[in-house]
Amino acid sequence: MLFRSEAAFVVQNRIKGNLDILLTIASAIPRIDSSRASARDTVTALLEAGVLQRPEIISMWLAFESDAFDGRDKDFVGDDWYGKTGQFTACFVEENGRPIRTHDVTPETIYAPGAGDYYTIPLRTGETTVGNPKFFTFGNGMKTLIASISVPIKASNGKTIGVVGIDMDYARIQEAMKELCQRSEERRVGKECRS
Repeated sequence: MLFRSEAAFVVQNRIKGNLDILLTIASAIPRIDSSRASARDTVTALLEAGVLQRPEIISMWLAFESDAFDGRDKDFVGDDWYGKTGQFTACFVEENGRPIRTHDVTPETIYAPGAGDYYTIPLRTGETTVGNPKFFTFGNGMKTLIASISVPIKASNGKTIGVVGIDMDYARIQEAMKELCQRSEERRVGKECRS
């Protein structure tokens, strides 16, 4: 039998590990030289790598307020990834072990009442938030139960200029819990056999 404290410890460690990834990225982004032409590519490379770091991360995303990252939104107007405003948003989902960029986080979605809370709440409060579990259908058609962890990105003056986050897949967390239960049961049976 799996002890509750052991299960809680596993879940807590997974969430803490994911939060550590986000905090690292949120603190690294303001140190990137945003005046470089490749700055947005550098940031999206962090997301591409980040979405593959842990099995329960199903997506990693970020969004900045208008012109808050590099002051160059106008240079990206009409770009497939930055839309009508050029505002810097990006989202990657993990699909078959590869990062795939999607249009799941856009200037249109981040401000949607209720649906955009994953962005607007940490932007407004400057605090890390963990969203309530909800079903979400990604642009690639995958529907799953997720919970978002969102971390504000702050400029050197302390002002929140954007948010980086992950969506955790509850099915993958549940799989990990089942594996833990199975290992716990095997240990219990093993002890009985050795007694």
